Amino acid sequence: MKKIIALLFAVLLSLTAFTGTALAAPEFDGKVEPFAVLLMDADTGAVLYAKNADERVEPASTTKIMTLIIALEQADLDSVVTISAKAAGQRGSLLKVSAGEKIVMRDLLYGMMLASGNDAAMAVAEAVGGSEEGFAELMNKKAQELGMAHTHFVAPHGMHVENHYTTASDMAILTRYAMQNPDFAHIVAQASYTMPANNKKSAPWEVKNTNKLLHSDDQYYYKYATGVKTGSTPAAGDCLVSSATKDGMNLICLVFGDEFNGYRRWPLSAELFEFGFKNFRTLNIQAVMDAAGPVSVPVQGAAEDAPQTVQLSIKNAAGEYQTFDKDTADKIESGSLTSRITLSGGDALTAPVTAGSEVGTIDYLDDAGNLIYRGVLVAQESVEAASEPVPETSPAPSGTRSPVTRAPEGAGSGIGTLGWILIAVGGVLLILLILFSALLIARKRRYARRRARRRRPSQHSSQRGR
Repeated sequence: MKKIIALLFAVLLSLTAFTGTALAAPEFDGKVEPFAVLLMDADTGAVLYAKNADERVEPASTTKIMTLIIALEQADLDSVVTISAKAAGQRGSLLKVSAGEKIVMRDLLYGMMLASGNDAAMAVAEAVGGSEEGFAELMNKKAQELGMAHTHFVAPHGMHVENHYTTASDMAILTRYAMQNPDFAHIVAQASYTMPANNKKSAPWEVKNTNKLLHSDDQYYYKYATGVKTGSTPAAGDCLVSSATKDGMNLICLVFGDEFNGYRRWPLSAELFEFGFKNFRTLNIQAVMDAAGPVSVPVQGAAEDAPQTVQLSIKNAAGEYQTFDKDTADKIESGSLTSRITLSGGDALTAPVTAGSEVGTIDYLDDAGNLIYRGVLVAQESVEAASEPVPETSPAPSGTRSPVTRAPEGAGSGIGTLGWILIAVGGVLLILLILFSALLIARKRRYARRRARRRRPSQHSSQRGR
């Protein structure tokens, strides 16, 4: 009996474990030593890996990402900037410009990002914002516009100063936004740049990018890398915001607080990129929905001379692009998902229907009934209502050519068909467990009564012998 009960418990446990791990997402199994790390799909904003992503960190020179995007959006790139004494007197990593030197804004931006020139960053801030303080106001205004709720900037270069902070999540938002600017993406992708001669320098000079992922002759070279910025101060540790593109997928990786003399940030970023490219894909979901073709549904209460059915196009509810694990992406592209239509008026639309109006949703489900993504149904034409009431009918919506199979009514609600089967099996096993337990208790009681009967005669005999 004990063996049977143990077996039942084992079966129930295995069923629970199966339903709980059916949709386990890929997990990065590498060693992550730096304090804050984040991997993001740049096209969708989907976070593929995160560690302490919302904890406050010092951005160091990754601050220049914000400095660059503001300059690109607000400055005349062909204007000439005269380097001030304050800019020339900055410390840390430098472009090595001098007071009175005249440099074209475009060249100054290359020097700021590749050489990580703090002097160049200050010169840009003064030229665009009027002063360091004025530029900080522009930086914080932009951060607020982008939704960087846990960020505050004080300096344009990122040198340690009180009240200058951010998070990996906020810097991912900023970098994703900035990389959409073609000039920004071009500047941060360059391994080197030749600065032209000017009034203080008689010959051109070359600056090299501090991002080791971009240099083909470096041990940390990563052939898919496309940018963006390094950072390093004693207070911040070593930092790296990088980007990479492979097979049409664009990723952003952020590493803050590398305490291994800055060497772990390079291979870790490459490892995270490989993890992302191997396990995830970015799909143009709107293109998938367009390929499905329109859905045809009946209209009740329509005028006699009006269409009795209406064609509904499918609009992606979550943006043009979405990120999926590779197995799910393959199912989407192969058309092996089922779909469930929900109309705002029930099983049919009720006239009048206006062209362009959203009239329902279509859910795409996996075999277990889990929602993978959702589309919005939009009426392609208008349908006038009848002048007199028409008896209501409830015909089921019908679809035209589609790469997905329509689910039976009720499919996909809750945990799906497979889930209900597992629950039913579990319930039967639980009932059997209760019955076996009851039989065991009854057996023990019968055994106790038989023992009691055997003892009574011997007790009487003992009393007569006294």
